[in-house]
Amino acid sequence: MELLQLQYFAEIVKNATMLKAAEALHVSQSTLSVSIKKLEAELGFTLFYKQGRRLGLTEEGLMFYRGTLQILENLTKLVSECRTMSAEANSTIRVAVEAVDFAIEAITRYTSLFPETKIEHIRADREEAMRLMHSGGADLCITPTENKDPAMKSILLLRERMDLMVSKKQPIAVQSTVKVSDMMGQRFIVIKQGYSHREETEKMLTAAGISLTKTYEVNDEETIALATQYNLGVALVPISVSQMLKDNIQNTLPGVVFLPIEDTLIERAIYLTMPEGGVPLKCRPFVKFLVLYGAWISNHRRMPTLEESRMMAEQIEAVHGEYNMRWSTACPNS
Repeated sequence: MELLQLQYFAEIVKNATMLKAAEALHVSQSTLSVSIKKLEAELGFTLFYKQGRRLGLTEEGLMFYRGTLQILENLTKLVSECRTMSAEANSTIRVAVEAVDFAIEAITRYTSLFPETKIEHIRADREEAMRLMHSGGADLCITPTENKDPAMKSILLLRERMDLMVSKKQPIAVQSTVKVSDMMGQRFIVIKQGYSHREETEKMLTAAGISLTKTYEVNDEETIALATQYNLGVALVPISVSQMLKDNIQNTLPGVVFLPIEDTLIERAIYLTMPEGGVPLKCRPFVKFLVLYGAWISNHRRMPTLEESRMMAEQIEAVHGEYNMRWSTACPNS
C-alpha cells in the first residue's frame, strides 16, 4: 500500500466520480482505476459500488475512508511540524545579555567550537531583557541577577570572587592585596542606573560595609576598564576577567593592576533565564555548554582555554547529536 493510493482514494470519494477526481488530480481515469483495483486487491475487500455514474462507498470502504482521512490529516500535521523544526534548526539563537563579559566569552568560544550555530547577543538592561523574552525577541537571557518572573526560570551558572582594579597611579597599586579599609572613600566606577550590574555592585559593597558615596558612571562594562586606566576611580572586576586581562595586560591595559580583596568575600553571580515551559530544541546544546562553562570558572577561577573548552564540547556532542537527529530524521528532505 502506497501513500499515493490513499490520496487517490480520498479524492475519488470527495468527487464521487472517477472523471472529476482525475481532473482534480491531473491524471487519467485509467490511472485512478488501476490504482483503486490494486488497493482493493491488497485490502481484500471492495471499496466502491456504482450508483449510476457516481460511486458510493461500501461499508468496508466507509470505514477505510475514515481511517484514510485520519492518516492524511496526521501526515499533513507531521510535515508542518517537520518544516517548523527544520526552519528552527537553521534559525539564530538570540540571547539578551546584561552580564557582558561572561556572555561574550562563552558565545565566542561556543561558536568557534560549533561554527554552524548562529548566535546573536542583544545588549539589554533588565527591563528590556524581560520584554524581549516575553515578546519572543530573545530565547535566553544572561544576567547578574536571578529572575523572579513566574513565566521564567533562572539557573545559577556561576559564583565567583571579585578583584579590585585600580590605576597604577593609585597609592594602593603597590600593595599585593587590599582590605576593606583601603576601599573606604574610594570613587567606584559603575554602570549607570537601570542595569543589574549597578545594583549588584551596590549590594556587594554594602554587604562588605562599604558605602557607595562617590561614583563615576559609565554606559557599559567595556568603559569601566578604560576609565580605571585613566584613574577616574576603582572598580570591582570578576576574578576570571582580571586573570584574562592580566594575561594580555601589555596589549590591553598597561596602566592598571588587579588586587585580591583580603578580608572579606565579595563575589558575583551569573544567571541564565529561560521560559518556564522549557527552551527551544535549538538552544539545548548551548544551554548545557553555558552550565559547563560557568561551573569551570567557579571551580578554576579563570576562563577556560580553547582546549579545555573543547573538552566541554565533547560532553555536549550527544545533545547536539540528539538535536540534529530529531529534525533531520523526521524531515529527511527538508
